[in-house]
Amino acid sequence: MAPPSPDPRAQSGPAARRALRARQRRRHRAGIVALVASFGLWLLVFAVPFLPGEPERRIASAVGLYALSYLAFFVGGLLLGKPAMARARARLGALLGRRTQSRVARPSHHQVE
Repeated sequence: MAPPSPDPRAQSGPAARRALRARQRRRHRAGIVALVASFGLWLLVFAVPFLPGEPERRIASAVGLYALSYLAFFVGGLLLGKPAMARARARLGALLGRRTQSRVARPSHHQVE
């Protein structure tokens, strides 16, 4: 019987660190691809009414595309992680001219105790 293989995360050599960074890069790229695909699928939803075919089929196609775009967005968000999604949300908000507000109440420096 062969001994169990060691956990690659438990190794601390340079090769293990390179392998970890490579996995993180692949995960990050996959997350970006999923987010871009979600926006592409979402835009396709608006083209469906102009396609030929029966209305029931077009409605089903639009609903399916919307569900796929929603799924791709959340898979991309999970792959990228919370900090990356917060940065993306802030950049998108700035691009759209929205002011972002923190959900946590910040204490004022001018409070009298």
